[in-house]
Amino acid sequence: MLEKIFEEGLLDYQKLLLRFYLKLELTHEEYIILLHLFSLAEKKRYNLSTLSLARMSGFKQTQVGEIINSLFEKNIINIELEKREDKMGETFKLTPFFLKISEIFERELEEEKEAENLSDIEAIIEKIEELQGRSLSFNHLEMVRQWFSENYKKKEIEEAIKITISHKRKSINYVDRVLRSEISLEASSIDEETEKALRRLVGK
Repeated sequence: MLEKIFEEGLLDYQKLLLRFYLKLELTHEEYIILLHLFSLAEKKRYNLSTLSLARMSGFKQTQVGEIINSLFEKNIINIELEKREDKMGETFKLTPFFLKISEIFERELEEEKEAENLSDIEAIIEKIEELQGRSLSFNHLEMVRQWFSENYKKKEIEEAIKITISHKRKSINYVDRVLRSEISLEASSIDEETEKALRRLVGK
């Protein structure tokens, strides 16, 4: 996806490189050469010439060759042999770079999700401890974590806690039963109304 966006000229590769080159464990020299490779790729020029890159970067040609090899070994670029005008020449592709960046993005999103879940878990634990008036046991802490593992949303759990309070209960096990739809608010409301009506009928 990122590579496609780049090919369509919609990606600011300079900002992308600046943000991620340290995470890719690239040296400053590798960053410079990669920047020039992106510049060439932007112009659809994929011929790999250490001489041209040396002129563009100000590095020695031998140094450029070493940097190119390092980028290849780090799986940042692909190098291929292509025949053009009856001559074999090296070309480069940036596909491995884009794959690595996509993996980093996915990890970051997963970490953000985990951090958000942790924050939600802590908030729910606090609410239930307030409900019960004491700290949760290890088993009850695991029960809360299990809710989130089963993809119950924070809002759903908070609603289950509200229902538990409305039923004048304080047990986390009751919250669990409400959450798993063993007890519904509507059913309970009907029961309470029926009970009140019966009390009026018998004069109690």
